[in-house]
Amino acid sequence: KEYGITFNIIVCFKKSDSIFFLNKYLRLLYFLFLSLFYKTVVIQKVLIPPIMVNILRKFHKKIIYDFDDAMYTTQDDLKADKSEYYFKHIVSNCDLVILENENAKNYVSSLCQNILLITGPIETERYCNSKEKQKNLNTITLGWIGSPSTTLYLEQMADVFDFLTLKYPNLTVKIIGADLGILSFREASWLKISDWDLDTEVEELMEFDIGIMPLQNNE
Repeated sequence: KEYGITFNIIVCFKKSDSIFFLNKYLRLLYFLFLSLFYKTVVIQKVLIPPIMVNILRKFHKKIIYDFDDAMYTTQDDLKADKSEYYFKHIVSNCDLVILENENAKNYVSSLCQNILLITGPIETERYCNSKEKQKNLNTITLGWIGSPSTTLYLEQMADVFDFLTLKYPNLTVKIIGADLGILSFREASWLKISDWDLDTEVEELMEFDIGIMPLQNNE
């Protein structure tokens, strides 16, 4: 705004779309209509249909595609081959790709020559233990922070948590931001649950003694 840039933000996909799928297409059409009044379109992480990309190119709109995760391996609600096709079509038709690491850059370099790499460092002034933690040595907290979409990686640890909490009765598992509906151990006595909140995130993280980030062994 300080530089005289006018912008509009449109959320094209929402979690409720899995139930009311028509809403997704209405928002996509609205996005396409609104884009006609702007010089540049920034698409962040979502995979829009190729026909929409083609329409944007037809009207000579500048397209910027921004992503951090390995979108070319993400299936979302698309089949894997279709997801990759959508991704490649967007990248090969955009004017600039903004990404976060060398792996992603290597993947898209043959599709788009104009690449801006911005690494995602941790905000050290915010994510630090500003005061000495009064630690109760009789308890250990194993911690995970994530989102509803990454809860499936946490669920694969169910047997591990059962084993560890039986072996170490003083162990607590604390999770932040998970979709409890898909967790088989959501009512376990050793589990501590917190919703994710920007204002309390750092305070919640400070309760971790050991942090975990389980993933599947694939690209």
